[in-house]
Amino acid sequence: VLIPFKVIGQDTEKPLIFKVDYMKSKSSKYLELEKNIYLPVHQNRVDKGELVGWFIYQVMFPMGKDIDYNYVTITVYDNVDAVEPLWQPFIDSAKEVHPDLDLNQLYKDVSESRDFVWSEIYQC
Repeated sequence: VLIPFKVIGQDTEKPLIFKVDYMKSKSSKYLELEKNIYLPVHQNRVDKGELVGWFIYQVMFPMGKDIDYNYVTITVYDNVDAVEPLWQPFIDSAKEVHPDLDLNQLYKDVSESRDFVWSEIYQC
């Protein structure tokens, strides 16, 4: 079962690109960072047309032998070229949305709160 927090933009008939990131939370601070820092930044990017949508899902009832992750984030783009410059558009929006945010501290907090397990990119 997945519990979503989501941001979604315009409808589109073009093929969409989905970047799926799998995370293993180390503390409750991870979800706080996603909700309080990342969600508003991604909403800003959707509002500017840089993203079609952004979602975070928490795995509620994992099953199987190896449980490598407990959160999944999905970033939706309307073209593959938008996937390439991963960090600069995020940094620009983060500075807009959170002008007093210390990005070095954010990266430290995120690293301490979760492990990045793997990422996949899909086209639909």
